[in-house]
Amino acid sequence: PQPPKPGLAKTGAVDSADPDIHPTHSAGNPVAKHTEPAQASQITQRAPITPSTPTKDPTIKAQLNLPQNFNAREQLVLLQRVISLACFAVTMLNSGLPLYGASVGVEGLDVGIIWALGALMTALPRPILGRGIDKYGRKRFLLIGIVMMTISMVMFAYARAFTLELGGTVFFRADREFGKFMLYASKVMQGLGLGTILLSSLTMTADLAKSAGRGTSFGYTEQAQYRGGLLGALVGIPIILFYGYVPGQGISITPEAWTRMFLVFAAVSVAAFVLAYRRIHDTHAIAHAEAEAETSEPQPINPQLYVLMAIIALTSASAYGLTPFILKYIQGHVTPELPLIGLAYAPAAIVWGTLPSRMGKLADRFGRKPLMVVGLI
Repeated sequence: PQPPKPGLAKTGAVDSADPDIHPTHSAGNPVAKHTEPAQASQITQRAPITPSTPTKDPTIKAQLNLPQNFNAREQLVLLQRVISLACFAVTMLNSGLPLYGASVGVEGLDVGIIWALGALMTALPRPILGRGIDKYGRKRFLLIGIVMMTISMVMFAYARAFTLELGGTVFFRADREFGKFMLYASKVMQGLGLGTILLSSLTMTADLAKSAGRGTSFGYTEQAQYRGGLLGALVGIPIILFYGYVPGQGISITPEAWTRMFLVFAAVSVAAFVLAYRRIHDTHAIAHAEAEAETSEPQPINPQLYVLMAIIALTSASAYGLTPFILKYIQGHVTPELPLIGLAYAPAAIVWGTLPSRMGKLADRFGRKPLMVVGLI
């Protein structure tokens, strides 16, 4: 131990620059304490983890069971890439399902019911999924969501009338009613998968994002699914143009084009699973450590949350209620040409694929409420 510094015994002051003196009082009052080097090293390694603790410290990474090459920013970028790949079919599904459904007898009320089922399966299981994500980890549910999304893509691909035969022997024959049933079942599976992917990815974003930039990080994560859908449209449209042309009738979403398009989307979803499995690390330990380090008492739910939920419910209901019928209206009253319908929807797809991250940056700078008011207007 070093000899006491002049005046220390008389005044009782603590020199914070002394490496052998550590504040140890639980109330925050510094108390002078001399330690051996080994003991000081142990104290340093057991430093408390708080919401502002950087994850670049190798000691902190070891405590959280994270690899030494773990980087929060890189994980966010990888996570957003996974979401884009998993949601490759979003745009073509939203725009193509109402137009393709007529080939298997899905029109009018059936279109609305299928859309409602998808929305309900995306939203209703979230409280249960949230508990599971908190208990068992984020990555596990992210992978489960991608698997469900992949299965739904294969189901969508065969939502049609077809015959399965081998060597002249018919093993299975599907009619239009089977295709109609498959559209219902596929939308339920896709809704469950999408809801699981979004909830787990947003939770991981909250674990990884710094408090000062949460709006930007959430914006990029939200934007990732629509950017993936935009890329999926760039893949799906050429498939429709090539396989959907019928001489004398023009271009339409034929069963052949529909099947090939969704098989491609299923393959991309498999790539998303592989990327997530190999490169994404679970952030559950980060959130768990921050919760253990939290010293304040649990606060009751702010009533503003219920107001926010009501606003989201009303705006989402109008969006989901109109989307499946707008396309049919355009096709029946404006133009039946599929390329023109696609061009009409192109601006919205571009906005959804680029705007959320920029709005997130503005929300970090000017606050959440002003941006929300602008959006409602």
